[in-house]
Amino acid sequence: MSEPISSLECKPKYFTPASGSPPPTAAEKKTPAMKLDAQPTTAPKVTMPPPPTVSASSAACVDVSQWSTPLLEKNARALQLQMAKYPNAATTADKELLANIERELSKRYTAGSSAATPPAAPKGKVELCERPADLPGNGKVGLMHWWLKTPMKEAGMGPAGGGIPGHKDGPSGYLGVPTTINDHKGEKPTSCKPLDKVDVDCVNRELENGKPTGRWAPPFNDCHTVVVDVVKKCAVDGVDPFAHEQNKQADAGVP
Repeated sequence: MSEPISSLECKPKYFTPASGSPPPTAAEKKTPAMKLDAQPTTAPKVTMPPPPTVSASSAACVDVSQWSTPLLEKNARALQLQMAKYPNAATTADKELLANIERELSKRYTAGSSAATPPAAPKGKVELCERPADLPGNGKVGLMHWWLKTPMKEAGMGPAGGGIPGHKDGPSGYLGVPTTINDHKGEKPTSCKPLDKVDVDCVNRELENGKPTGRWAPPFNDCHTVVVDVVKKCAVDGVDPFAHEQNKQADAGVP
C-alpha cells in the first residue's frame, strides 16, 4: 500500500492532463489503468475532532460575573454535556471555566434566596398584664384581671362570644358562665411584667381566639388560672415563671 484514495485522487498523473500540459511519458503510458485497484478500496476510519475549546489563558481572563444568569446556565449545561460526551478531550481551561460559572451561579442563587426570604423578626418576650377589675367594692378587695401579651397577640380569659371582662357595664358574667380566650388588644393595663424563659411561639399558639377555657369558677378556673396554665405549659428549661414574688398573687380573679 502507498497512499490513501483521497491522496491519489489529488494526483493529476492518473487523470487526463489539462489542455496545454506536456504529453505523458512512455512509462506513464505503460502503467495499467487498473493500478488503482492496488490501492485501498475502503476509506480509513475518520475520528471526529472534539469541539473547540478555549485556552487556559483565555478561560482565566473570562469575567463571568458580567454574564446574565440565563447565559451562565446555558454555558454551564453546554460545558457539562461536552465533558460528558468527550471526557478525554476536556482541557484544564474547560474545567476552570465551568468551575467559574458554577461559583457565580451559586453566589447568585444564594443571594436570590436570601433576598426572597426576609430575616426572621425577633420573637420578643411574653408579658403578664393586669389591671383592677371594675367591679363594685373592688377598691377594698383589689381583684386584678390578668391576660398575656406577646409581640403578636394580647389575649386572656373572657365570656364566650367575645369581650374583655372586668369593666363597668361590661361582660363580666356570672358564676358558671362559659369562657373562651378573647382578644385583649387595646386594653390598658396597670402594669405588664416580663416572664423569663417562656416560649413566645408556644404562647401565641395557646392564645387562640375563641378557644374554650371552661366555666368561670374562681379561684379554680378564672383569668389567673388560665394565664398560669398557659405560661407553665410554655415555660422552658423547667423554670417556673411564677416562682418570683411579684407573680405570687392568689386573689380570686375575674374572668
